[in-house]
Amino acid sequence: MTNPYTLLLEPVRIGPVTAPNRFYQVPHCNGMGYRMPRALAAMRGVKAEGGWGVVCTEEVEIHHSSDLAPYLEGRLWSDDDIPALALMAEAVHRHGALAGIELTHNGHDAMNYYSRATSLGPRSIGLMGRHRFRAGSVSSDGPGRHSQSASLAPQCGVARQTRRFRHYLLLCRARLESGDALLAAPVQ
Repeated sequence: MTNPYTLLLEPVRIGPVTAPNRFYQVPHCNGMGYRMPRALAAMRGVKAEGGWGVVCTEEVEIHHSSDLAPYLEGRLWSDDDIPALALMAEAVHRHGALAGIELTHNGHDAMNYYSRATSLGPRSIGLMGRHRFRAGSVSSDGPGRHSQSASLAPQCGVARQTRRFRHYLLLCRARLESGDALLAAPVQ
C-alpha cells in the first residue's frame, strides 16, 4: 500500500518553474516589513530550510498611496526597495525553494500616515473614515501601478507573484508573453 502523503513531497510544475514540493507558504505579515529586511530574510529562509517549496512575502505595497503606516509591510515603491526584497529571495533560494511576492494596493483602506498621499479607491471614504477620493485614479492608475511593480519584482528574485487590490486576492496565471506575471527560477 502506498503512502497517500507522498504526493505532497513530489515536485510540482507552476508555469515555467518547478517547486520542489507542494508546501506553499502563503503571504503573511509578521511585523518586520521594509524596516527589518535582514530579520525578514532570516525568518523566510528558515521556512525554506524547514522544507517549504514556495515561500512568499507579506503584502508588498506597490505605491506610496497604499501606505499602511504605522504597520510595517513590504514595499516596492521604487528601485530603492529592490535590495531589501532581494535579500529575502536569496535566503529562500539558498535552500532550493521558490520565492513569491504579494503585490498590494490597499485602496481606500490605506491611511497614508507616512506618505501623506490621498487614498485611492472606488469609494469617497475609506473604511477607517478618514480620506477623500481622488477622481479618476482607480480606472487609470490602479492596474498601471500593479504592472509597473510587477516589472520590478523579477529584479528581487521572486518566483511567484500574487496581486491584491484590497480585499481581493488574485493568484496570477503565468503569461510570460504579455508580462502580466512572471515566474522565475531561483538563482543558482
